[in-house]
Amino acid sequence: MSSSRPEPSNPNGITYHISGPADDEDYAQAEHLGEMLMLSLKGVQCVMHTILPEEWSDFSKQQCAQLGCKQRSPLVWLASGVVVGGLPEFKAEVEKKYGLSTNHVAHTVWPKVANENLAAARAAVLNRSPPPAGSSGSGAQRGADVAEALLIGNERYLGISDSSLPRAALGPSAVATVLALTPLPKAAAVLLDCDEAALFIVPCTPVGLEPLALGNVEHGVMSLGTRALLIVGTATAELPRLVEAARAALVHKDAPLGRQDAAVYEGMAPALLRTLAVAPARRSSEELERLCLEEWVRESADGLLRSSAVLAEMHARGGLHIERLVCDEHGALTII
Repeated sequence: MSSSRPEPSNPNGITYHISGPADDEDYAQAEHLGEMLMLSLKGVQCVMHTILPEEWSDFSKQQCAQLGCKQRSPLVWLASGVVVGGLPEFKAEVEKKYGLSTNHVAHTVWPKVANENLAAARAAVLNRSPPPAGSSGSGAQRGADVAEALLIGNERYLGISDSSLPRAALGPSAVATVLALTPLPKAAAVLLDCDEAALFIVPCTPVGLEPLALGNVEHGVMSLGTRALLIVGTATAELPRLVEAARAALVHKDAPLGRQDAAVYEGMAPALLRTLAVAPARRSSEELERLCLEEWVRESADGLLRSSAVLAEMHARGGLHIERLVCDEHGALTII
Protein backbone atom coordinates (compact mmCIF):
# COMPACT_ATOMS: atom_id res chain seq x y z
CA MET A 1 0.00 0.00 0.00
CA SER A 2 1.35 3.42 -0.91
CA SER A 3 0.26 6.92 -0.06
CA SER A 4 0.30 8.98 -3.26
CA ARG A 5 -1.05 12.37 -4.11
CA PRO A 6 -3.27 12.55 -7.23
CA GLU A 7 -1.28 13.44 -10.31
CA PRO A 8 -2.01 17.04 -11.28
CA SER A 9 -2.79 18.18 -14.78
CA ASN A 10 0.24 20.14 -15.92
CA PRO A 11 0.20 20.41 -19.74
CA ASN A 12 2.45 23.48 -19.92
CA GLY A 13 4.94 22.64 -17.18
CA ILE A 14 7.11 19.90 -15.77
CA THR A 15 6.01 17.10 -13.47
CA TYR A 16 8.33 15.18 -11.16
CA HIS A 17 7.41 11.85 -9.59
CA ILE A 18 9.15 11.36 -6.23
CA SER A 19 8.94 7.95 -4.59
CA GLY A 20 10.54 6.31 -1.59
CA PRO A 21 9.94 4.29 1.56
CA ALA A 22 7.99 6.29 4.14
CA ASP A 23 10.61 5.88 6.86
CA ASP A 24 13.57 6.96 4.70
CA GLU A 25 15.34 10.21 5.57
CA ASP A 26 16.55 10.67 1.98
CA TYR A 27 12.97 10.40 0.77
CA ALA A 28 11.99 13.04 3.35
CA GLN A 29 14.57 15.39 1.80
CA ALA A 30 13.42 14.65 -1.74
CA GLU A 31 9.80 15.22 -0.73
CA HIS A 32 10.74 18.55 0.88
CA LEU A 33 12.54 19.65 -2.28
CA GLY A 34 9.44 18.77 -4.28
CA GLU A 35 7.25 20.83 -1.96
CA MET A 36 9.61 23.80 -2.24
CA LEU A 37 9.53 23.52 -6.02
CA MET A 38 5.75 23.64 -6.11
CA LEU A 39 5.66 26.59 -3.73
CA SER A 40 8.30 28.51 -5.67
CA LEU A 41 7.41 27.76 -9.29
CA LYS A 42 3.93 27.69 -10.80
CA GLY A 43 5.06 25.57 -13.75
CA VAL A 44 6.42 22.71 -11.65
CA GLN A 45 4.28 19.95 -10.18
CA CYS A 46 5.42 17.05 -8.02
CA VAL A 47 3.65 13.77 -7.35
CA MET A 48 4.70 12.07 -4.11
CA HIS A 49 4.63 8.28 -3.85
CA THR A 50 5.10 7.49 -0.15
CA ILE A 51 5.50 3.72 0.09
CA LEU A 52 5.33 1.59 3.21
CA PRO A 53 8.81 0.19 3.99
CA GLU A 54 7.75 -3.43 3.63
CA GLU A 55 6.30 -2.72 0.19
CA TRP A 56 9.15 -0.60 -1.16
CA SER A 57 11.18 -3.48 -2.62
CA ASP A 58 8.32 -4.71 -4.82
CA PHE A 59 7.33 -1.17 -5.83
CA SER A 60 10.91 -0.25 -6.67
CA LYS A 61 11.47 -3.36 -8.78
CA GLN A 62 8.29 -2.83 -10.75
CA GLN A 63 8.82 0.90 -11.27
CA CYS A 64 12.47 0.57 -12.24
CA ALA A 65 11.57 -2.20 -14.71
CA GLN A 66 9.05 0.12 -16.35
CA LEU A 67 11.53 3.02 -16.45
CA GLY A 68 14.48 0.86 -17.50
CA CYS A 69 16.79 2.04 -14.72
CA LYS A 70 18.60 0.62 -11.74
CA GLN A 71 16.95 0.61 -8.34
CA ARG A 72 17.44 3.65 -6.13
CA SER A 73 15.96 4.87 -2.87
CA PRO A 74 14.39 7.33 -3.29
CA LEU A 75 13.62 7.28 -7.00
CA VAL A 76 12.72 10.41 -9.00
CA TRP A 77 11.52 10.52 -12.59
CA LEU A 78 9.70 12.89 -14.93
CA ALA A 79 6.19 12.38 -16.26
CA SER A 80 7.80 11.88 -19.67
CA GLY A 81 9.53 8.77 -18.32
CA VAL A 82 13.01 10.32 -18.10
CA VAL A 83 14.76 9.16 -14.94
CA VAL A 84 16.32 11.87 -12.77
CA GLY A 85 17.89 9.43 -10.31
CA GLY A 86 18.16 9.23 -6.56
CA LEU A 87 18.49 11.99 -3.97
CA PRO A 88 21.97 13.22 -5.06
CA GLU A 89 20.88 13.59 -8.68
CA PHE A 90 17.58 15.24 -7.74
CA LYS A 91 19.29 17.67 -5.36
CA ALA A 92 21.85 18.57 -8.02
CA GLU A 93 19.16 19.17 -10.65
CA VAL A 94 16.98 21.28 -8.38
CA GLU A 95 19.90 23.40 -7.23
CA LYS A 96 21.29 23.87 -10.75
CA LYS A 97 17.98 24.57 -12.50
CA TYR A 98 16.00 26.33 -9.78
CA GLY A 99 18.49 27.47 -7.15
CA LEU A 100 16.79 25.55 -4.33
CA SER A 101 18.39 23.29 -1.74
CA THR A 102 17.84 21.78 1.70
CA ASN A 103 21.06 23.18 3.14
CA HIS A 104 19.09 25.52 5.42
CA VAL A 105 17.41 22.58 7.20
CA ALA A 106 19.17 21.05 10.20
CA HIS A 107 20.08 17.38 9.72
CA THR A 108 18.20 16.52 12.92
CA VAL A 109 14.92 17.39 11.19
CA TRP A 110 14.94 14.53 8.67
CA PRO A 111 14.57 11.61 11.11
CA LYS A 112 11.53 13.33 12.59
CA VAL A 113 10.01 14.01 9.16
CA ALA A 114 10.60 10.37 8.25
CA ASN A 115 8.81 9.26 11.41
CA GLU A 116 5.89 11.55 10.57
CA ASN A 117 5.78 10.20 7.01
CA LEU A 118 5.67 6.64 8.29
CA ALA A 119 2.90 7.45 10.79
CA ALA A 120 0.90 9.19 8.06
CA ALA A 121 1.35 6.28 5.64
CA ARG A 122 0.25 3.72 8.20
CA ALA A 123 -2.69 5.92 9.20
CA ALA A 124 -3.72 6.17 5.55
CA VAL A 125 -3.90 2.38 5.36
CA LEU A 126 -6.30 2.44 8.31
CA ASN A 127 -8.15 5.42 6.80
CA ARG A 128 -7.58 7.66 9.80
CA SER A 129 -5.64 10.82 10.59
CA PRO A 130 -1.99 10.52 11.66
CA PRO A 131 -1.28 10.96 15.38
CA PRO A 132 -0.41 14.50 16.51
CA ALA A 133 3.14 15.42 17.39
CA GLY A 134 4.18 13.92 20.70
CA SER A 135 1.27 11.50 20.98
CA SER A 136 3.46 8.41 21.24
CA GLY A 137 6.70 7.38 22.91
CA SER A 138 7.94 8.11 26.42
CA GLY A 139 6.81 11.14 28.38
CA ALA A 140 10.17 12.83 27.88
CA GLN A 141 10.15 12.10 24.16
CA ARG A 142 6.58 13.34 23.79
CA GLY A 143 7.53 16.56 25.54
CA ALA A 144 10.65 16.99 23.44
CA ASP A 145 8.71 16.40 20.21
CA VAL A 146 6.04 18.91 21.18
CA ALA A 147 8.62 21.51 22.24
CA GLU A 148 10.49 21.13 18.97
CA ALA A 149 7.27 21.42 16.95
CA LEU A 150 6.44 24.64 18.78
CA LEU A 151 9.90 26.09 18.20
CA ILE A 152 9.73 25.21 14.51
CA GLY A 153 6.44 27.08 14.51
CA ASN A 154 8.17 30.09 16.09
CA GLU A 155 10.81 30.06 13.35
CA ARG A 156 8.13 29.80 10.69
CA TYR A 157 6.19 32.69 12.29
CA LEU A 158 9.33 34.84 12.11
CA GLY A 159 10.13 33.76 8.57
CA ILE A 160 13.35 32.04 9.60
CA SER A 161 12.57 28.55 8.35
CA ASP A 162 10.97 27.52 5.07
CA SER A 163 7.22 28.09 4.86
CA SER A 164 6.69 24.68 3.28
CA LEU A 165 7.37 22.92 6.57
CA PRO A 166 4.11 21.51 7.90
CA ARG A 167 2.25 23.44 10.58
CA ALA A 168 2.87 21.93 14.03
CA ALA A 169 0.26 19.18 14.46
CA LEU A 170 -0.52 19.74 18.10
CA GLY A 171 -4.07 18.46 18.28
CA PRO A 172 -7.20 20.04 19.71
CA SER A 173 -6.27 19.92 23.42
CA ALA A 174 -3.45 21.45 25.45
CA VAL A 175 -0.13 19.71 24.88
CA ALA A 176 2.30 22.22 26.39
CA THR A 177 2.34 24.51 29.41
CA VAL A 178 3.95 27.92 28.89
CA LEU A 179 5.20 29.69 32.02
CA ALA A 180 5.57 33.38 31.08
CA LEU A 181 7.92 34.91 33.64
CA THR A 182 7.32 38.34 32.10
CA PRO A 183 4.70 39.70 29.70
CA LEU A 184 5.35 38.38 26.18
CA PRO A 185 5.50 40.76 23.18
CA LYS A 186 2.55 38.90 21.62
CA ALA A 187 0.23 36.09 22.58
CA ALA A 188 2.11 32.83 23.05
CA ALA A 189 0.03 31.03 20.41
CA VAL A 190 0.94 33.75 17.91
CA LEU A 191 4.65 33.61 18.79
CA LEU A 192 4.69 29.82 18.52
CA ASP A 193 2.48 29.73 15.43
CA CYS A 194 0.10 27.14 16.82
CA ASP A 195 -3.51 26.77 17.88
CA GLU A 196 -4.39 28.65 21.05
CA ALA A 197 -6.00 25.50 22.48
CA ALA A 198 -2.66 23.68 22.26
CA LEU A 199 -1.16 25.82 25.03
CA PHE A 200 -1.92 26.27 28.71
CA ILE A 201 -0.54 29.72 29.60
CA VAL A 202 0.61 30.53 33.12
CA PRO A 203 1.53 34.21 33.67
CA CYS A 204 3.66 35.36 36.59
CA THR A 205 3.35 38.51 38.66
CA PRO A 206 6.07 41.17 38.24
CA VAL A 207 7.86 39.86 41.32
CA GLY A 208 8.29 36.41 39.79
CA LEU A 209 7.10 32.89 40.54
CA GLU A 210 4.48 32.81 43.29
CA PRO A 211 2.33 29.99 44.75
CA LEU A 212 -0.57 30.70 42.37
CA ALA A 213 1.66 30.37 39.30
CA LEU A 214 3.29 27.26 40.75
CA GLY A 215 -0.12 25.68 41.33
CA ASN A 216 -1.20 26.54 37.80
CA VAL A 217 1.90 24.90 36.32
CA GLU A 218 1.19 21.76 38.33
CA HIS A 219 -2.40 21.86 37.07
CA GLY A 220 -1.20 22.09 33.46
CA VAL A 221 1.14 19.15 33.90
CA MET A 222 -0.93 16.90 36.16
CA SER A 223 -4.57 17.65 35.29
CA LEU A 224 -4.21 18.58 31.62
CA GLY A 225 -1.48 16.01 30.99
CA THR A 226 0.94 18.31 29.19
CA ARG A 227 4.44 16.88 29.00
CA ALA A 228 6.28 19.93 27.66
CA LEU A 229 6.91 22.94 29.88
CA LEU A 230 8.28 26.09 28.24
CA ILE A 231 9.66 28.68 30.67
CA VAL A 232 9.95 32.02 28.85
CA GLY A 233 11.42 35.36 29.93
CA THR A 234 11.41 38.62 27.97
CA ALA A 235 13.42 41.78 28.58
CA THR A 236 11.19 44.35 30.29
CA ALA A 237 11.40 48.12 30.46
CA GLU A 238 12.75 47.99 34.03
CA LEU A 239 15.51 45.43 33.31
CA PRO A 240 18.20 48.05 32.55
CA ARG A 241 17.46 49.76 35.88
CA LEU A 242 17.65 46.47 37.74
CA VAL A 243 20.94 45.53 36.11
CA GLU A 244 22.37 48.95 36.95
CA ALA A 245 21.28 48.51 40.57
CA ALA A 246 23.06 45.15 40.69
CA ARG A 247 26.23 46.66 39.22
CA ALA A 248 26.13 49.36 41.87
CA ALA A 249 25.66 46.76 44.60
CA LEU A 250 28.77 44.90 43.47
CA VAL A 251 30.91 47.98 44.12
CA HIS A 252 28.99 48.88 47.29
CA LYS A 253 27.27 51.90 45.83
CA ASP A 254 23.71 52.99 46.36
CA ALA A 255 21.31 52.92 43.42
CA PRO A 256 17.85 53.80 44.74
CA LEU A 257 14.90 52.06 43.14
CA GLY A 258 11.21 52.78 43.24
CA ARG A 259 9.00 50.56 45.35
CA GLN A 260 7.81 48.41 42.44
CA ASP A 261 11.29 48.05 40.93
CA ALA A 262 12.70 47.18 44.35
CA ALA A 263 10.19 44.36 44.76
CA VAL A 264 11.12 42.93 41.36
CA TYR A 265 14.83 43.39 42.05
CA GLU A 266 14.61 41.38 45.26
CA GLY A 267 13.63 38.27 43.34
CA MET A 268 16.08 38.80 40.47
CA ALA A 269 19.10 40.01 42.49
CA PRO A 270 20.83 36.63 42.95
CA ALA A 271 20.82 35.93 39.21
CA LEU A 272 21.85 39.50 38.32
CA LEU A 273 24.69 39.66 40.84
CA ARG A 274 25.99 36.21 39.89
CA THR A 275 25.99 37.07 36.19
CA LEU A 276 27.66 40.46 36.57
CA ALA A 277 30.33 39.03 38.89
CA VAL A 278 31.60 36.68 36.17
CA ALA A 279 30.62 38.53 32.98
CA PRO A 280 33.54 39.09 30.59
CA ALA A 281 34.93 42.62 30.41
CA ARG A 282 33.97 45.02 27.63
CA ARG A 283 30.44 43.69 27.29
CA SER A 284 27.88 46.22 26.09
CA SER A 285 24.91 47.12 28.28
CA GLU A 286 22.61 45.19 25.94
CA GLU A 287 24.79 42.07 26.14
CA LEU A 288 24.92 42.24 29.94
CA GLU A 289 21.15 42.62 30.14
CA ARG A 290 20.71 39.60 27.88
CA LEU A 291 23.09 37.50 30.00
CA CYS A 292 21.28 38.56 33.16
CA LEU A 293 17.91 37.68 31.64
CA GLU A 294 19.15 34.24 30.59
CA GLU A 295 20.53 33.50 34.06
CA TRP A 296 17.28 34.63 35.67
CA VAL A 297 15.27 32.29 33.44
CA ARG A 298 17.59 29.40 34.38
CA GLU A 299 17.27 30.22 38.06
CA SER A 300 13.50 30.48 37.79
CA ALA A 301 13.35 27.03 36.21
CA ASP A 302 15.54 25.59 38.97
CA GLY A 303 13.43 27.35 41.58
CA LEU A 304 10.28 25.87 40.10
CA LEU A 305 11.61 22.35 40.54
CA ARG A 306 12.83 23.13 44.04
CA SER A 307 9.38 24.44 44.98
CA SER A 308 7.37 21.54 43.54
CA ALA A 309 8.18 17.99 44.56
CA VAL A 310 5.63 16.77 42.01
CA LEU A 311 7.28 18.53 39.05
CA ALA A 312 10.75 17.61 40.26
CA GLU A 313 9.82 13.94 40.46
CA MET A 314 8.18 13.93 37.03
CA HIS A 315 11.20 15.69 35.52
CA ALA A 316 13.62 13.26 37.19
CA ARG A 317 11.68 10.27 35.83
CA GLY A 318 11.56 11.65 32.29
CA GLY A 319 7.85 12.42 32.36
CA LEU A 320 8.30 16.16 31.87
CA HIS A 321 10.41 17.93 29.26
CA ILE A 322 11.46 21.48 30.18
CA GLU A 323 12.76 24.14 27.79
CA ARG A 324 14.23 27.41 29.09
CA LEU A 325 13.80 30.25 26.60
CA VAL A 326 14.29 33.98 26.17
CA CYS A 327 12.17 36.03 23.80
CA ASP A 328 13.41 39.20 22.09
CA GLU A 329 11.32 42.22 21.13
CA HIS A 330 10.61 40.70 17.70
CA GLY A 331 9.24 37.48 19.18
CA ALA A 332 12.24 35.25 18.38
CA LEU A 333 12.65 32.49 20.96
CA THR A 334 16.10 31.21 21.90
CA ILE A 335 16.81 28.09 23.94
CA ILE A 336 19.29 28.70 26.75
